[in-house]
Amino acid sequence: LTFTTGATSTSTSIWVQAGRNNPGGRVWADDLRVVEGQLPPPIADIGQPPFAQAPPLISQPATGQNLLSNGTFSNGLQRWVADRTTLAAASTNPVARVTSTTTDTARLVQDVPVLLAPNTDYSLTARARVTAGDATLAFTSKDATINASQLVTSSQWQSVTIRFRTGAHYVAGKVTAENWKGDDASLEIDDVVMLARGGEWLDTPSPVPSPQPTLFDDFSGATLNKDQWLIANKAWGGANGGVVPENVSISNGTLKLKGNGDRYTGNTAGLSGRKTRVGSAIATRNYYASGRYEVRAKVPRTLGACTAFWSYHYIEYAPSQPEYWQEPNRIRNSEIDWEFPTASDDGSSNDSVTFDKARANSWGGKFGGEGGNVSLRPNIGQLVGDGNFHTYTYDWRSGSPGVSGYIAWSIDGQEVARYTGSSFGQDNVPFRASRFWLGLWFPASGYKDMVGWAGNPDFDQTTLELDWVRITPTTDANDRYEAETWPNGFYATPDQYPKP
Repeated sequence: LTFTTGATSTSTSIWVQAGRNNPGGRVWADDLRVVEGQLPPPIADIGQPPFAQAPPLISQPATGQNLLSNGTFSNGLQRWVADRTTLAAASTNPVARVTSTTTDTARLVQDVPVLLAPNTDYSLTARARVTAGDATLAFTSKDATINASQLVTSSQWQSVTIRFRTGAHYVAGKVTAENWKGDDASLEIDDVVMLARGGEWLDTPSPVPSPQPTLFDDFSGATLNKDQWLIANKAWGGANGGVVPENVSISNGTLKLKGNGDRYTGNTAGLSGRKTRVGSAIATRNYYASGRYEVRAKVPRTLGACTAFWSYHYIEYAPSQPEYWQEPNRIRNSEIDWEFPTASDDGSSNDSVTFDKARANSWGGKFGGEGGNVSLRPNIGQLVGDGNFHTYTYDWRSGSPGVSGYIAWSIDGQEVARYTGSSFGQDNVPFRASRFWLGLWFPASGYKDMVGWAGNPDFDQTTLELDWVRITPTTDANDRYEAETWPNGFYATPDQYPKP
């Protein structure tokens, strides 16, 4: 754990505390030290398994590249999910030995890390043999529309080739080597290959962010630019249906993000099949750090649905990473929010939810753990849900050594809130490059006697209209470019984008 002393606060108390548990237990502590700088991270004790690794980072494959990782098993069984599978030596090369019993089936499985392109021919090849009986090599799609397989029946090494063609949509799938129970025999397999054909889809082509040029989009095209934008397909914030691509559209030069309230009776379903409290959101495909973030938007004048513009980056460090031990918290959530409508949260009895108040939040920075955020509630002096377009801005400056970072929130050029960090030590000014999100979603975790802090969504449908978006990077010295733990898997495929 790394902490920073203040300019006039240098005394330190060290707490060793066991939390309340049922049943009760003991926590043993030893070798407590405080040193200047950082201690090296620990390693697993002798005789114990290595610390857990972070999920692997996946990059967009080039045409002709093997889509499967470690298909030669030169790195053991890494990237494969193995059940009753070991490594065996064949000549000088390792092979995977998938061994069943009379009662247990043995499997070796790998999810294809990208989505296969539509209307495209693919081949899955391998070298394989069995010691007795037969075994199967297969590619199966997640939606069960593709199940391509071949039996392996020879005790001599043979080449296996499985060909299949995708349909009209992008395909998620997995490769499985399976030896069914009853044989009490082994399938040996090596050189498992599925080549990229071009056109495969990965939400985040380069997982480690890098500085980006200015982004500007006035949504004048016939559809959303998939090279610039992702459409979210996920849920957060309580009893709602999340955000879905079906609620995103473009017309007359504006992007429209629709929200379906508690009176909605249409057919659009959100996550888990829920049809009410279903919103929509988009996010930049690239990551952006310090800079000016501007959105020209018409905020809907309906309570219960939150209009939000925000930067977001999320990490969960694994025990094998030094930051797991050195950061204030293993979860590092970097976030800057503009959110409407809200109450002031001032404790007064007449503190109602209105559109002349906003949430201006900042999470992350070098301060972590519970309470690692600043939540401002500015009175913005006007009803932004007035049926007109306004320009919503925040200037995010991460700072430099000896220079404080800050965030300043403005509407139509008028600053309404500001948070300034520290020139040294911990504060809540984020510094990690993040995706920029724009959305209409439903806070539904309860607030006073309402559904959520944005009020009650007592309506059928409402729409957030976006005229244009601009991100102008300033590339401050404190900016950091670090991969998210899970940058993929929460977004729509290109065939789900608005149709021209």
